[in-house]
Amino acid sequence: MLKRVITAIVLIVVCLPPVWYGGGYFLVLSGILSIIACYETANLTGVKWPMVCRLILYPLFLGSIVAVNHDQSLAMICAAVMLIYLCFLTVISDQVSFRDAGITYIIYFLVLMLITIICEIHELNVMLLPFLMIGTFVTDMFCLFGGKLFGRHKLNERISPNKTVEGAISGWAVSFIASLIYGL
Repeated sequence: MLKRVITAIVLIVVCLPPVWYGGGYFLVLSGILSIIACYETANLTGVKWPMVCRLILYPLFLGSIVAVNHDQSLAMICAAVMLIYLCFLTVISDQVSFRDAGITYIIYFLVLMLITIICEIHELNVMLLPFLMIGTFVTDMFCLFGGKLFGRHKLNERISPNKTVEGAISGWAVSFIASLIYGL
């Protein structure tokens, strides 16, 4: 539990200043998060992607992330080239199946859309993104605390065996209060 709280605090301390100040700081944060997303996505399917594949996929993905902030048509071109490249890999490589390439592309595309939405929210109102970040972190931390302290009734064991109704309610309640305080 302590590890999770420390991680949340470190993320808030590291992520809030670039979000608050915007500009180049926000672009660097987006790039770092995109690199982490690339790495995690490539490992998600369990495929041992050859280094040559990674050397082409990562720049395409990062190019689309950078382009989405400046020229959305260029971002879509990068996404299309990535799709063609993944399809090409399924034909020439025994290590990459069509299923793995499809899952990888869908996740990359979802991450691209998520970062696009985050950038749009940031441009809309600088105060809105920290509000969403703090609300998410507070909900997550207090769901954990509430579940550990008061948890008796399981939420849905098939999805997550350790989640409890009491944890969900406590996370929601504390997040609601934190949101009200932030709004003042």
